Amino acid sequence: MTRSLHKPGSPGNATRLPKRNYPRVLATFAEGRVVRAIGREGATLLMLVEHGPRGVRTFDFVGCVACRLSAYVHDLRRMGITIGRRFERHATGSHAVYVLKSNMTIVSVDEGSQHD
Repeated sequence: MTRSLHKPGSPGNATRLPKRNYPRVLATFAEGRVVRAIGREGATLLMLVEHGPRGVRTFDFVGCVACRLSAYVHDLRRMGITIGRRFERHATGSHAVYVLKSNMTIVSVDEGSQHD
């Protein structure tokens, strides 16, 4: 009889990795509307504000690969944030550069939240 290493619905027997801390970001638009971005969307919003007109690329995220950067930008756009996109060419093709177009101010950042 073969014994299953993992039963569906029960925790696996693999070593759990430590949870990463992701920011909870509170930002306001120039007209006063408030937006809350939590997790990787919050980290992306912070990076967009910090980089300004030069924009954000996937490899700008040191320490954590943002291979789903376009998904995080999509989520931020659904919150009403205007984010532009342009393409930069390189030797093997091109990659997207995302630029924050909305006039926003970061009000607060809480780095203590944990997100799976």
